[in-house]
Amino acid sequence: MIKNIADLKSKAFGLAGVIIGCVGLSLPVYANDCSASLAELNERRNGPNLASISAAINNFKEEANCSDQTIDIALVQTAAILGQKAQELIDSNALEDAEDLLSIAPATHWLVQVSRADIAAKRNDRKTAAELYNAGLDTILDENLTPDSEKLSDVARQIAMLAQENTMLAGSTSNTISRSDGRATGVYGALTRGLAFVPANADTKTNVKSYNGGINKEIYNNRPIKSAYIPIKFATDSDRLDHAGEQEALKLAKFINSYQIKLIQLVGHTDERGSYDYNQDLSERRARTLKSFLQNKGKVAAVIIASGRGEKEPPRISDKSIYSIEQIQAISRRVELALN
Repeated sequence: MIKNIADLKSKAFGLAGVIIGCVGLSLPVYANDCSASLAELNERRNGPNLASISAAINNFKEEANCSDQTIDIALVQTAAILGQKAQELIDSNALEDAEDLLSIAPATHWLVQVSRADIAAKRNDRKTAAELYNAGLDTILDENLTPDSEKLSDVARQIAMLAQENTMLAGSTSNTISRSDGRATGVYGALTRGLAFVPANADTKTNVKSYNGGINKEIYNNRPIKSAYIPIKFATDSDRLDHAGEQEALKLAKFINSYQIKLIQLVGHTDERGSYDYNQDLSERRARTLKSFLQNKGKVAAVIIASGRGEKEPPRISDKSIYSIEQIQAISRRVELALN
């Protein structure tokens, strides 16, 4: 997983470009004493000694006679560099060393969050990995934290895939949908980008195309995902929701109702085990079961289109080498949600 993201960054920028490009701003002109402090930070943050890097960061924060903008940009760039160095340590399975390095990161940066997620995923801590991948996706899509760049779109899509895969393996959308009010961050927040939702009292029965108020095509086309995996659990070889599946379905209902979404599509999928015809039928029944639950128990008034694809459309796994066969099958057994 880590190598894929690193490869995407390298192809888009090269290391120097990644660090500057992720920040999106150049440093303003500063006084000579600021220049000296910044030069020291630049030199020491690229070195191998953790204590030296930490001391340089602290010295820069306390002593630099720089503008607030210069300080903020320098600290974000430093965090990006530490994230890059951590990726190299993670690739060599030096997870504790990577953790120590990330612990001194002086600013929020998507690469730091993703690196922490990679560590959790390597330890098979899927709940933490899902939380951090979703947080990293939020950061890379937040123009206040990561100025918009087309060069980061492939990276955002990769992070979104990792977030979805680990959400499926964690078995919960708790890290992306609020249990209390259904508001979404991470993958489900990204799914809503580009949709202009209609008011709750709008007449949507006359024109299906108007159900979600139309789509901003430019934003929609740049979304990192077009549909989201729902970690809904069913009883084995059954279309009956188990208790955990019902709880996830209720959270999904809150999400749909919170955003006043008027039209959704549910598409059921299975893994490759079992016959083709059986899997097709099972996927259709599971999608219909979820539709019925959302309408009856979740009080969802949206128009719901339910269908199944059986085993025909396996998920686009970010990197099959990082999952076991059983984990890939678990990701394959999914219902996907699309809002248009």
